Amino acid sequence: MTRTNQHSGLDFAAIALRLLLLVSVLGGCGGGVSPAPGGNNAPSVTIPLGALTVNTTEDQPDVMPGDGVCVSTEGHCALRAAIMEANSAKFDSEGERFTIVVPAGTYNLTIPNQLATGDLGLGEVLARPIIDSEATGSLNLEVPMTIHGMGARKTIITGQQLDRVFELSSGADSRLTDLTVTGGDGNTMGGGIYAQAHLRLERVHIMRNRSSGGGGIFV
Repeated sequence: MTRTNQHSGLDFAAIALRLLLLVSVLGGCGGGVSPAPGGNNAPSVTIPLGALTVNTTEDQPDVMPGDGVCVSTEGHCALRAAIMEANSAKFDSEGERFTIVVPAGTYNLTIPNQLATGDLGLGEVLARPIIDSEATGSLNLEVPMTIHGMGARKTIITGQQLDRVFELSSGADSRLTDLTVTGGDGNTMGGGIYAQAHLRLERVHIMRNRSSGGGGIFV
C-alpha cells in the first residue's frame, strides 16, 4: 500500500536517530532473551504454545483468516498467511497476542498490488489506485504481534521492489526480532517499514530499501 502524507526532512532525521539508538540498545537485550555467542544465531527464546510457525518460504495468503488456522490454498502456513490470521483472530489459543515464528530462509514477497478498475479522471498515474488488501503487496500488521526469526543472517524477508515490506496500522504495536528486512520500495514513505504504531526491533537488519521518504523506516 502507498500513502501520501509528508514530513519534513528535519523530523525524519530526528526519528531516524531515535530509532538508531533504540536498535543499538535493544540489540543486546530484551525480556527473557540471552544473546548467542558470536552473534550469528538467534538467541534462545520461549515460544508461546499458541504461536504460528511458518513452514514455507512462498508468498501465499491465508484461505480463511480468523478461523484460528494458518493455511493457504496450497496447504502451507506462509508468512503472509500467518500475519493475515493474526490480524483477524487477534488472539491465539492461549488468549495472548500472536507470535509468528519464521524459520531460516529467504522470504520473497511475490504478490503485487492489485489496481482498481475504472478511470477516476486523475491522469494516468492516479487513474487506477491500488486496492487496499492484506493479501497483496506489503505485509500489513493491523493488530499487535511478534514476528520472530532465526537470526538476521538466516531469516531474510525481501519485498523485491514490489512494495514496502512491512506496514503497521495505528494501534498495531508490534515487535520484530532476529531477521532482515530488505528489497522494499515504499514509493512515498518507508521502503522497508512504514509504522503508524510503536515498533520494537531486536537484532534486526534493515538494508537496501528505497523510498522518497525514509528508505529504511518511516514512523
